[in-house]
Amino acid sequence: MGVRGAKYRLAKWKVKKYEAKGKKLSPETEAKMSKAFAQQENLEIAVKQILDTIGVPTWSYAAYINFGREIFGIKRRYAGDELDKRIETVMTKWLERKLDKTILEKIKNRVLEMNF
Repeated sequence: MGVRGAKYRLAKWKVKKYEAKGKKLSPETEAKMSKAFAQQENLEIAVKQILDTIGVPTWSYAAYINFGREIFGIKRRYAGDELDKRIETVMTKWLERKLDKTILEKIKNRVLEMNF
């Protein structure tokens, strides 16, 4: 399973949000979204490297990558005790979906140590 590049994501997003509606995209917004898509690409590559190293079957990659995305989103919005509570809730949700706890822990730790 490949990871989509930031340029590809930005191009699709621009068509969907602006060009298809006949709107103009400001340079500030384009720079902001370009950075966000690059962060997402780096996150997904990091998660995929963990999964490749462990030997997780490719059919389950999507669930683990989605878990990483969710942790990343929480990390961007919260800190301290609130961050810990939200991460615990997300962990419980994905454990109920029968994902491996040790793999989830590794992904969580990697996402939390990433600096964007």
